[in-house]
Amino acid sequence: MIKLELLELDRLEYYLLGFDQGGRKLNLTIYDGKKYDVQFPIAYAKECIGVLQTLEWPTAIGGASVAYTDKRTTTGYTIVADASSAAYNSDLFYVAFGI
Repeated sequence: MIKLELLELDRLEYYLLGFDQGGRKLNLTIYDGKKYDVQFPIAYAKECIGVLQTLEWPTAIGGASVAYTDKRTTTGYTIVADASSAAYNSDLFYVAFGI
């Protein structure tokens, strides 16, 4: 069972979830709305509340690049990657939160 705790700090409410997980997707092609499926190592019992992700690249890339989440479920989600200039390859790191 996962315990949900409420902390009140400086008039803000923080909820500590007893469960999070993360991982990396290596060498993704970032361009034109390409989609990649991610399966969580452990399925969430009720829901995946959200996924934080970032592209990892050692140097700056010209133009805008984005990777956003789509179709979150208890067992995984879809990465949608796009770039405004030429395609390039990048690693992606993610952390998922759920109950």
